[in-house]
Amino acid sequence: MFDLLMAQSSQSVEPPRNPGRFNVDTLLAREYPEFNRRYAQSVFPLVAMDAAQLRQAIEAPAQRVGLKFQSGLVDELVRSVVGEDAGLPLLQFSLMALWDRRHGNLITLDMLRDVGSPRRAMTLAAERRYQLLSPEQQQATREMFLVLSRQGEGATVFRNRVTRRRLHEVADRPIVDRVIELFVRDRLLRLTPRVPSSEDLVEVAHEALLRNWERLQTLFEERRAERERLAFLRKQALRWRESGFDKAYLLSGLALKEAQAETSAGRLGDNERSFIERSEQVEQELTAQQAAALARERRNNRITKGALMVTLVLLLMLGRTYWNQRDEGLRVKALQGIGEARSRLGRDPNGTWDSLSKTIEKYPALTATAAGVYVDALNFRWPEVTVAGPAGDGDARLDSTVVALDATGERMLLVGRHEWVEWRIEGGKATQLRRRKTPPEVGRVNFAAYVPASNKVALGTERGVWLWQGDDDLEQIPSPSADTFRVLRMDISDDGQWLAALGDDGKRVSIWRLMDNNAQLAVDHQVVRMPESVVLVNFDREAQRLYALARVNEKGAVFEQLIFERRGDTFSAKPKAVSVASCQPASPNWAAGGGSFGFMLKPGLCSGSHDAVASVQRSGTNAQPLEPIPMDEVADDIMLAVRGRLMIRFIRRSNEVVVEDQESSSEIRLQGAFDLPPLDYYEHLISVSRNRERLAIRSQDGSVKVYALGGDMGIATIRARSSQITSDDRHLLARLPGPQGVGLYDVGSGRRLSSLPYVNLGDDLSFSLDTPGMAHLRMPCQGKQAGFQVVSFDVRQDRAIKLRVSECVELIEYRQRDVYLMKKGNEVKVYAAGSGRVVFTHEFQIPAKDLQLDSVDLPGIALGANGRILLKEVTRAGAVNKVQIKTFRIQDGVTAVPEREIPLPEDRYGVTIAFHGDGRLLLLGREKGISFMDLDHPDLELFTVPWGSITQRIDNMLAHRPDSEAAWQLHKLGSWEAAGELPANAVLAGNGLVHVQDERNWTLYRLPNMTRPLITRPGRMESPRFDALGKTVALQLAGSDRIHVLDVETGDVRLEAAQTALGLNYEISPGGRYLLGQDGRVIPADAKVVCGQLPASLSRHG
Repeated sequence: MFDLLMAQSSQSVEPPRNPGRFNVDTLLAREYPEFNRRYAQSVFPLVAMDAAQLRQAIEAPAQRVGLKFQSGLVDELVRSVVGEDAGLPLLQFSLMALWDRRHGNLITLDMLRDVGSPRRAMTLAAERRYQLLSPEQQQATREMFLVLSRQGEGATVFRNRVTRRRLHEVADRPIVDRVIELFVRDRLLRLTPRVPSSEDLVEVAHEALLRNWERLQTLFEERRAERERLAFLRKQALRWRESGFDKAYLLSGLALKEAQAETSAGRLGDNERSFIERSEQVEQELTAQQAAALARERRNNRITKGALMVTLVLLLMLGRTYWNQRDEGLRVKALQGIGEARSRLGRDPNGTWDSLSKTIEKYPALTATAAGVYVDALNFRWPEVTVAGPAGDGDARLDSTVVALDATGERMLLVGRHEWVEWRIEGGKATQLRRRKTPPEVGRVNFAAYVPASNKVALGTERGVWLWQGDDDLEQIPSPSADTFRVLRMDISDDGQWLAALGDDGKRVSIWRLMDNNAQLAVDHQVVRMPESVVLVNFDREAQRLYALARVNEKGAVFEQLIFERRGDTFSAKPKAVSVASCQPASPNWAAGGGSFGFMLKPGLCSGSHDAVASVQRSGTNAQPLEPIPMDEVADDIMLAVRGRLMIRFIRRSNEVVVEDQESSSEIRLQGAFDLPPLDYYEHLISVSRNRERLAIRSQDGSVKVYALGGDMGIATIRARSSQITSDDRHLLARLPGPQGVGLYDVGSGRRLSSLPYVNLGDDLSFSLDTPGMAHLRMPCQGKQAGFQVVSFDVRQDRAIKLRVSECVELIEYRQRDVYLMKKGNEVKVYAAGSGRVVFTHEFQIPAKDLQLDSVDLPGIALGANGRILLKEVTRAGAVNKVQIKTFRIQDGVTAVPEREIPLPEDRYGVTIAFHGDGRLLLLGREKGISFMDLDHPDLELFTVPWGSITQRIDNMLAHRPDSEAAWQLHKLGSWEAAGELPANAVLAGNGLVHVQDERNWTLYRLPNMTRPLITRPGRMESPRFDALGKTVALQLAGSDRIHVLDVETGDVRLEAAQTALGLNYEISPGGRYLLGQDGRVIPADAKVVCGQLPASLSRHG
């Protein structure tokens, strides 16, 4: 085509007189440079008119018809269009409009202002016409102009010539025809008549209208995406036609669906419709072909697919079996690894940590079980310090060294055949305090002990009993006879006032009273009525009795005990025989201390107490006073220490000493502590401080190892008489032993933040926590005053404890996180726990001794949670008592505001009152039963249950039953409507939690859903324990030593630990983040935290 054009262009051609508008693609021209050169030579540019030419174009036609313009009007017209691309059409439209408005042969400036400048005349005319249309015609106009225009590149808009028939598709025919007529009349549309009239061609008079009419611009912007799609369809349809209807240009898939939507909306022309119809036909043909192919494929592959499915199922089953077996194998292997790690804790602690880390990495699901080994490791101790024995002492003479610790465990005396050495043990180091040669007159020392409450050391020797107070201060106390008194065993009372010694022949028991400057012999008893030799002597805890125990007689059925009972400063002896029929065969390995005794019964032991023996003997029954205790491991010998509280087991096979606290059932395993050969007794080679902080034991090589029984192992371990964690799980407030007072600890690290020495806190001490950071202790009044006072602690500052001591009163009662009440005489005061401010005061008009109301302690007043105070007020008018109940609520911790008054009939003088649950329920004890009032709905009728009923508030319900064998009945608060029942074996745990133990399982639910359990565990659980929020539970299977800590909502095991690491009476912290052991140890209740904190710390201690 371009070759033909270039051949034709070689002929001489004059430029056209009336050239059209050319739109040559420059990119196409660049691809044909020769054509582009000739095209440039042949272009006849149409140049826009200048101002003079425009003026001539306006005035020349007007002069021919005698038309005149007001002065300045032509200048205005010329200025408006000069330089405009579309200036001539705009000028033409303005002149025609002015011609229509002429007055005679004159056109004025007012007429121009009415028509508008040429730039605006067309759009003003269109807008005026649009405003005169009806709403239906306006809607049709918008749709018609969308059809009469087409979208170009970007925001460019061009005219689109269409038939009248095409416009009839956008609105009703009469409306469309009327709009065409009006806009043609206004010269805004151009109509080209055809036959028939439906084929008339309609187009916009000029594109300037499309580009300048603001209404159309807004419409085009709103429909831009739609118009761009229409433009794409038009272009694609044109390409399809130009390509000779090539199928490659047809639409399919999503593009076809969108085009079909445009077709249904009636926005497409005939070309586009044909394009879409053909696309649909081809799509249907392709779909049919694909369906046929798919059918053939299904028909051909049905058998093959069935075979493949069978093969796949078999492979899946084999794979699942393999992976299950592999997973179970890994799990079993991991459990074996954990078991091996637990078994070698004492031999190779660091290797144990490495092994556990690898196990957790390979099998994370067992993290909680593995963490239990770390917790169990808290029971293990390695020597804190090792010191050499006295000079000349070695393994050849195991009786040549005697070990003694003082009451605090800070001083240790080693007495050898040739010298004595005293050490100070502090901070993991041993410092020698003094050393002296053994005086020849003393002879061999068989027993040594520090005398409590003094600096003296008592020495039991082959030449009697000696008291040593310094290097040269050595005194022999009076001997019981002129004969040589060889001391075999010795015991000193806890108050340091009495000393008892047993002669080495087992036939003489002597007791001395120790005074500041001398010792007086109180008892010198020759054992004549006991057939066997005495092997042990020990005082009870109050030093009111001394027990002397003989071996089991040759018949193996009884043993003898000799009891010395003290009256004043004298003792009387009473020998008695005790049956050991329940503990056979008896062993010669005996131990006694503080009223308790026992002997080995391999593979267990047999234990009892002198009080139990006396009780059986008084009753005259055949009951057995001794109890056999089976043990998991065989011990070689036992020893009782600290007045029988600690049972010490010696295990030669593992080179361990196991120290068990019989009050808390916690135990500590001392590693590398026992390598001694069998002996009749070991008391002279081992010593335990009376505060249970340290143990010292002699080794076969003559050295002495000292072990810390307490101490921080990376988790808070606080030797406290009582302790409690604050409600936010951040701080622990501990009542420390002796004069140490109260200590504040950071729970996470065990670090002591501050302490408050307060010597006279006394034993009558209790904790009550309120808002996080505040705590209160109730203690006896100081001095000679009777009663109680409150010591308040503000621990919200980590660096200090602020102390506030209240006045001395008769009675104190606490409500957690709320208030505490103090009664003095007939006056009661209620204090806000956080500020210590008095928020409520009341003085009873009737003396307290005359009020037989609620209790002896607090007549007529009760405290409820959430700041409620309940007062029963009795006024006496002659012989009549008027009774009413008033409730108050504390606002902002400042003052108690009256809430409501509840009058009671006069014959209800004896009614008792109390808050139930969180203070919402008021309990009224009346003659016919126990009635409950819902204080949130005081007008609701009272709900009454019979006397003796068991009641409990749980969630938003009240549960009750007549006795412990009956099912629980539930009633909704606020209406008392029945809400079902719970089985008789259901236990209500608070926070809506209910747990049920049957013959096979323990199940936990949360009300009101009793059909979907939160946790189900096989077996019988002993005393489940929950945190204050009901998010954590600790379970122990009956007969098992393992404690499992679970997440209540998920049932996941968070931690597994041995009970011996926590003790019997362990607790869960209020927030559920820690376990508080009976011995003051605090352990995170999360396996991940344990595994993150403990290994490094335990390795350091190992």
